[in-house]
Amino acid sequence: PEKLVQPDAAVVLVLDNSGSMGRRVSTSVLTQQEIANQAAAMAAKTLAKSDLLGVIVFNSESDVIVPLGPNTDPAKTADRILSIAPGGGTDMGPALKLAWDQLRSARAAIKHIIVMSDGRSMGAEALPALAQRMRAESGITVSTIGVGDDEDSQTMGAIAANTGGKYYQVTNPN
Repeated sequence: PEKLVQPDAAVVLVLDNSGSMGRRVSTSVLTQQEIANQAAAMAAKTLAKSDLLGVIVFNSESDVIVPLGPNTDPAKTADRILSIAPGGGTDMGPALKLAWDQLRSARAAIKHIIVMSDGRSMGAEALPALAQRMRAESGITVSTIGVGDDEDSQTMGAIAANTGGKYYQVTNPN
């Protein structure tokens, strides 16, 4: 009873749901949004129930669809993720700040953000520096997954590199 049990991981999935995510990927019958949603839903089902999980979507605005908390109902979280539809502009910065706010006070061995996007965002030039601040001030790592035929690999790669995270370019969504 005196032992503090701390989750191994606190993960916030940040999913782009801007209008550009409605484009089909050339090597698939799926849209960028469908690919990102399916990958995020699988990730939610993979995490342990004791891990902390949050989900944020962004287009011109950011919205927390699953607040950071224990992953006690991964199937429900996966269903919410699979219902995300594209529409609107793209502003990733506020979504990253929301994720940072949620992770800042989380008690977990690992604090990680996973961004799934085509990387095309207003203020893209400021995103790598924001990610670097999150790492320096809160120990948060960010991995990025570039989805789509025309994704911004430079921005997505720099965000991950500035935090010790990894950048993945989806060239074959199958």
